[in-house]
Amino acid sequence: MLAETIKEVEDELQRIIQGQAEAKEAEHERGRQKLEEDSAKAEVFRSMSEDLYGQVLAVQEEVDMAKCEGTNVTKAKGRIDRADSLYKEAQASFDRKEFAMIKPKITASRNMVDKAREALSEAQNAG
Repeated sequence: MLAETIKEVEDELQRIIQGQAEAKEAEHERGRQKLEEDSAKAEVFRSMSEDLYGQVLAVQEEVDMAKCEGTNVTKAKGRIDRADSLYKEAQASFDRKEFAMIKPKITASRNMVDKAREALSEAQNAG
């Protein structure tokens, strides 16, 4: 009777240990998958961010050149400055791994870049 009870307790302890090991392995696997997903997201956002940065720089240079040529670039400058701020906010969100905030900031910044280009074109055509 005692040996049977000891055997039941040992079996139960073994099942508990096995369950804990399986739970730990499943948690490890979820963590690994999350890291892979975050890494993939980071790469996509890094690429989007690099492209956007190039666009911001290009328009900033165009605005500076137009200003040197005597064009009134006030409207275009305001928009490209806002695009730059949004880009920096997206970068800060990226650094904090706030992935939900990155894409909207990049999209808004791209829109500002487009508006800055339009404003610059209008200013150059008016002058």
